[in-house]
Amino acid sequence: MKEYLYIVMILAMAIALSAPVLADGIGIVAPRDQATVSPNERFSFTIDSAAVIARCDFSIDGEVQKSAQYSDTLRGRILTFSIDAEPGEHTWSITCRTAEGQDISSPEQKFTLADDSSIVKVMPSGVFRGSMSHEFKFSNSADQKSVTVPKVAAGDFVVILLDVPPSTLRKELYLKQISTRDGSRVLILEDLKKRENYQVMQGETIIVNVSTTPVAMSFAKMENNRATVTFSSTNTAKPEPQTPESPAEQTPEEPATPEEPADIPEMPEDESAIDESTTDDGEAPLLRRVLQWFTRIFGA
Repeated sequence: MKEYLYIVMILAMAIALSAPVLADGIGIVAPRDQATVSPNERFSFTIDSAAVIARCDFSIDGEVQKSAQYSDTLRGRILTFSIDAEPGEHTWSITCRTAEGQDISSPEQKFTLADDSSIVKVMPSGVFRGSMSHEFKFSNSADQKSVTVPKVAAGDFVVILLDVPPSTLRKELYLKQISTRDGSRVLILEDLKKRENYQVMQGETIIVNVSTTPVAMSFAKMENNRATVTFSSTNTAKPEPQTPESPAEQTPEEPATPEEPADIPEMPEDESAIDESTTDDGEAPLLRRVLQWFTRIFGA
């Protein structure tokens, strides 16, 4: 009986060792679900399996965008893909195939790919502990999209980098206080350098001056004592296409009429009586005319 149990145990172990290692799943590292990301964001994940991975596919909106070939166990390693997509809302997921031909997939995640002109960089302000700086580039043109700055807390800075070629103007707004007035939340901001104060109620839009350029700022919403503000261009007029000017119409000038000479020499009636031959001094024709005159009067 013991020998029989021993044989069964050996067979079970052999079957277990010959069976493929099942992949447990794929874990998403970044970005988090529903996140807004920049075009240079790296999408990272881990594989929770001891199986040998042959290939992993990175899918955007259900279509494979990129793939990577492997031939190793990847448990514990953070793997990444870069993104190539148009700005807007998308979904992403990872599907990996083991060397045994088994596919494992991550849960589908949603994200919003931001336009370059609406990316907000968040970093410690360095002014005091816990204070953050929300910095973004802006151009007061009709093509500039609105920039939304979420989760701004009291003590944070909002930094506008206004593009005015060939320069960039910097405007720092310090959120001094979030208060309540007539049942509505109010943001109190200050430009510490110029000592300019701004107050904006929730749902209201005000004008913030960056040097001489007006920029519209709206207080959109409040959540967990953090405000969401939106900045928009005040320049809504798109330049009209320039039509080349047509050359001025010119009236063609009439050809000049030659003027008639004032004195026209009369031709003698008897052309044969005039000898057209002349000398340089003109004396021979005159002498002939005198002789002809005497001949007519006194006879030949």
